[in-house]
Amino acid sequence: MIQLITPDFKKTHTMIWERVSGSVGAFKTALAKNDFYIFPLSESDQYFFKNVVLKPAEKLFRYETETSKICGMRPLIKINMENGLVYYLVETTEYGRVDFETRGIKPIWISIDSDQK
Repeated sequence: MIQLITPDFKKTHTMIWERVSGSVGAFKTALAKNDFYIFPLSESDQYFFKNVVLKPAEKLFRYETETSKICGMRPLIKINMENGLVYYLVETTEYGRVDFETRGIKPIWISIDSDQK
């Protein structure tokens, strides 16, 4: 089942987005032309980022857009699953230290497979 978090974040709806192989969700921001597709972390990502301090409602994912797909990139992203805020990566070090933007972005919509919550 796919859960859609709407801008009021109190209602959830079932939604089907254009699936990209391996994606577990998608979201759309006001400034972006295309959708962002969300992917779970790989085993090596889970090991590398295991010491990242997250709030209870936050999860790490990788994301892909049409542009990043051309370049073969899937940057790291943090999503607060309670309020639907998205935090973009600012910096990561070789020691696993990760910094995200301090202010989250409220997407127009965000949809994540319910088993990812």
